[in-house]
Amino acid sequence: MQIDPSKSALQNLLDLVDAANASGPSNPDQVTFKSLQPATIDGDSVTNTSVELDGVTGQGFTGSQTFTYGRLSLSAEAASPAGPVPIPNDTADVLGAVATYFGFIKAEISFSAAPVAPGSLPGTTTNTLQASGSLVYLDGTVDVQLNWEA
Repeated sequence: MQIDPSKSALQNLLDLVDAANASGPSNPDQVTFKSLQPATIDGDSVTNTSVELDGVTGQGFTGSQTFTYGRLSLSAEAASPAGPVPIPNDTADVLGAVATYFGFIKAEISFSAAPVAPGSLPGTTTNTLQASGSLVYLDGTVDVQLNWEA
């Protein structure tokens, strides 16, 4: 199942739970989630994560259930499409443009420092994207090239 960047991280997680279970929660209002924890599955404790979902009273689910899944690496996901991200000179939301280009969930990533266009356009800059505490992406960084258009 692919990540849908038009949905929230929690909704993507619930979609994965639904896909693996006959009748899991499908609406973020039906559950609350506790903090992410490392999980070891088949000896891999690097990418695997567990999250405990608690049913919200009156929403069709009760009790708690722990789910394990693998989070995605930013660097692996940013490998395609290759090349610098085109940034038109009138772009107000650079992070949104980068998220759309790579298919990332915008709310799950950030820049380590605000990207700044080069002194003269067109030009290319290297900027660092990061994920921290994300439901979908592993904590880490990846450098991306931004191609600032005139």
